[in-house]
This record gives sequence, structure tokens and C-alpha cells, in this order.
Amino acid sequence: MREARRPARRSPSRSPRRASVTRVPIARPPVKGHKASEVRTQCRIVVFVGVSGGLGLSTLAAMTAWTFTDMRMRCSIIDADFSGGGIDVLLGIEAESGMRFSDIKAPLGRLDGEALEHELLHWEGNGVLSVDPRKVRHPDWWEQQAALHALQEVNDIVVVDAGRGERIEEIALPQSAQIVVLAELSVLGLARAGVALSRGQLTASSGTALVIGVHPRALRARSERISVQDAQEYLGVPLIGEFSPIRRLGLSITQGFGIARIPKQYRYLLRSLTDALLAGEGASGDGPVAPVRQGTKAFDDRTTADPSPVDRQNSHPPDVAPGAGAADDAEDIHG
Repeated sequence: MREARRPARRSPSRSPRRASVTRVPIARPPVKGHKASEVRTQCRIVVFVGVSGGLGLSTLAAMTAWTFTDMRMRCSIIDADFSGGGIDVLLGIEAESGMRFSDIKAPLGRLDGEALEHELLHWEGNGVLSVDPRKVRHPDWWEQQAALHALQEVNDIVVVDAGRGERIEEIALPQSAQIVVLAELSVLGLARAGVALSRGQLTASSGTALVIGVHPRALRARSERISVQDAQEYLGVPLIGEFSPIRRLGLSITQGFGIARIPKQYRYLLRSLTDALLAGEGASGDGPVAPVRQGTKAFDDRTTADPSPVDRQNSHPPDVAPGAGAADDAEDIHG
């Protein structure tokens, strides 16, 4: 077992400066009583797809992985957006040493999960396999599949940032993979989302992908954008929630500081999304969704929670309004 070391403390200032010391990877507990083949069957694959660019897809995928890690689940992030990726830059860890996708070499189509996990970049306890936008070489399809299968062996959740899903077929996702689609709440955004949901790879026999509405950045007033109710009627599927851009978080990312903490405004959305994923929603095919590993906080919460369904569109905590945006971004919390 690798020795766990204390991560570097963040600066409490409002505009933190980039630290010269790289973050230390957080060691994860080994899986006791399970072989690698058994662990793989218990790992869930969550794929994030955006129907257009600039929706905050990578940001939401990273915060979802961080949320799962806070629930004591082992999670890694795969950047599969080969045309416009570079999630290490978004997270502010591009200067750290670690293996990127362009460094993957798997001539036999197999990689050791523990060895790959050890060589990856790490962010908030999550392994990160990022695309290097400075290198032209894209991994071959067998290298992409080998990386995914290797990380399945040592994780409970693998979050895949698939960008617009242009090359998602090369990863050969299992039928049990769960799909999360981001759709802009505009006429053009919903039209693109309708086309994306009509694809066979983003639909399931028992339902469809999980859909999150994104507020258009150009439209400030609530009356100018399409409502969640109208979007649900157009797409014919329920929406998990609304994702509104926060200016303070956007500045932190664009200035290279990454995601210092999860904003309070996203707490309800992330809770609704993780609950839906743990319940097995959004599966892309008929394959069984992997069970939640016993001993995690997610497993404990699901076994003690009220099994009755909750209407996510009409049930909001009193301290968090749906779609709260930049006007309330002064107070942030971690997790």
C-alpha cells in the first residue's frame, strides 16, 4: 500500500496564486477480498457528452468525480475529448508530471490497472488521464480501450469526458455505461440535443440518457431562456436539473487556478445527479449496472435512505434555488 501524504493547503485568499509545489496524490485503500476481475464488474462507467461546445461539460464531469470521491468511492477521470480536450489545463495541474493519453503504449491491448493509476496525474484524490493538446498523436482505439479497462480494475467509478461524443465509439463502452448529456436551454441547443438523443448509443431500452439543462451564457434574464418544463416537453425526457455558469468559478478556471472548491449553487444538482447514477439511471443498453461497493458512504446512504422516489423538478432544498447563478456566488462550499 502506498503511503498517504497530506495534500498541499490551499490559499484562503479570494484570488489565490498558483503554488509552486505540485499537489501530492492521495493514496486510496486497496480493495480487500476481491480479485481484479471481480473489481472490474463492480466499476461503473459514467460518460459526459455535450451537444455543443462551451457548456461546462468538463467542469461538471470533474465536480461529479470529486463528489464521488468525497463519498469514499475510488474515482478516476478519462479525458476522451481528443479534438478539444486538455482537462489537466482546466484543473490547473498541467505543470505536474504524470502520464497523458499520448504516453499510453499498449501493443497487446492490455495495461496494468495499479501501474497506470500510479503514473497518472492526480487531482483531489482522483486519477486524471488527460489529453495533451500540445501533441498531435491521438491514441489508437485499442489503447483507449486498454486504458478504460485498466482503470475499471482499480476504481468504483470512471468518469469519461467525451466532449461532443465524436469519437465515443472508439472507446467501446460497455452496455452498462451511464450517459449524461448536457443540453443548452435554447432553441438551437435543444434541437441539437434532440438529434443526439435519437442516436442509438445515447438511448436505452428502459429509458434514455440523463439530461441536464445548461443556461445560455448570453442570456442573463430568466425570461429570455427556455424553461425546464418546455425543454422536457420538447425532448420528451425529464431533466435532472439546471446548470448555470458562475462568473467566479469561470474566472478561476480561465486564469489557470482550476476548481478550488465546489460552489454551493451546484450542491443540489450534484446530489440529484449522483443519486440518479447510483440508482442505475442513464444506462446506454441492456447490460446490468455494476452494484455499489459495500463499505462506501454511497452504499451506506443508499441502504438507509427512504426508497420512495423524489420528484427532482419540484423538490428543492430551501437554501438552494434551482439554477442559482452568479448573483449568489459569494458563498462556496467544498462538496
